[in-house]
Amino acid sequence: MNTTANQERVMDTDKAISRLFDKWGLAQEQRSMLLPQGEANTVECAEYLLSIHAYLRLLYPRNEELLYGWIIMREVAFDNQIPLEIMIRDGVEGIREVLRHLKNQTQR
Repeated sequence: MNTTANQERVMDTDKAISRLFDKWGLAQEQRSMLLPQGEANTVECAEYLLSIHAYLRLLYPRNEELLYGWIIMREVAFDNQIPLEIMIRDGVEGIREVLRHLKNQTQR
């Protein structure tokens, strides 16, 4: 992929993540903790977060409250923890854990 195309992809991802974080109602501190800038895995994490949103869209296509609110609701599958807190606390591994859970839910 050439440099211009790669830069455009990064810009598109940044815009999508910003919109998603707005929909999730995240404060700036939460955004920074969830997706630290300048780290090697920032793009990887952004792609995982967008995938989480895609799975939530599959699970809750007609329920915006769950589509955008699930991330801050206690989840039995996570021992009643909040997915956002898991992702912030555990970083990329926590994001992967949430993603795996949602992927499994769509395959039932």
